[in-house]
Amino acid sequence: MKRAIFIKYRMIRYYYTEMTWLSVEGGAFYKPLFFEFPNEAGAYENQELNVMLGSALKLGIQSKATNVNTTDFYFPTGLWCDVFNNIDPAENCIYSSGETHTKSSLAYEFYLHLRGGYIVPLQDAEYYSVKTTHDLKKCDVDLHILPLCDFGKCNATGRYLNDDGISVDVTGKQNIYTLNYVGLQFGVLTLTVTMD
Repeated sequence: MKRAIFIKYRMIRYYYTEMTWLSVEGGAFYKPLFFEFPNEAGAYENQELNVMLGSALKLGIQSKATNVNTTDFYFPTGLWCDVFNNIDPAENCIYSSGETHTKSSLAYEFYLHLRGGYIVPLQDAEYYSVKTTHDLKKCDVDLHILPLCDFGKCNATGRYLNDDGISVDVTGKQNIYTLNYVGLQFGVLTLTVTMD
């Protein structure tokens, strides 16, 4: 239970940013894979096992059986890196051409994978030992960056919204940042943060 609370706190910045953006632009936050990958047949299967959280994160969780130790999770085409599980770095990332991967799926296990080409704001609530979301506001925000490299050029984009969390009238009181990560593979990489 304690781990679940820390994970919830860790993801608050991403949730808040995406939910605020969607309230203005429209769309869905919790969505089946086929919303993002409509041309992949595997995205239409086992929808309850694979859920997109926004466009950047894929949640894999065994939600329909309690008596299984492993589950085949679908990974759409692209690069996917595990965010929370401390496993062998060689197994941390999957470059998929649209296939399933068998993973352990005990009742307390889940997988959160960052999609290649994206940047997401997260906070390590456990490291800071926070007990409330108010305490979390005083802590640093980490930007998790997973660039996609093609023909030697690497790119990732994201956004981050920060405000005081209290004001009802947020007009002019929010700090909205657009994040762009570009550069050459094996060369200098640059993160550009633009305030909107």
